[in-house]
Amino acid sequence: METKLESLKRRSDGNPKYRCMCLMSMFTEEYLKGCYRELKKDKASGIDGVSVEEYGTKLEENVKGLIERMKA
Repeated sequence: METKLESLKRRSDGNPKYRCMCLMSMFTEEYLKGCYRELKKDKASGIDGVSVEEYGTKLEENVKGLIERMKA
């Protein structure tokens, strides 16, 4: 099964004039939670000082907040 990002890459490869106008629709709660699950848990905290473990304790709330901030 092809992911949305793989589909976007396939359509844009070799076509420098290709434009995607709806990237925001790709960042659903489920997609972002999947991205979180793929993170390496033993890495350093991000620039905000929040570790992977800390972010995951309130994953639902954090992902919803992230989507709202991206929309704003």
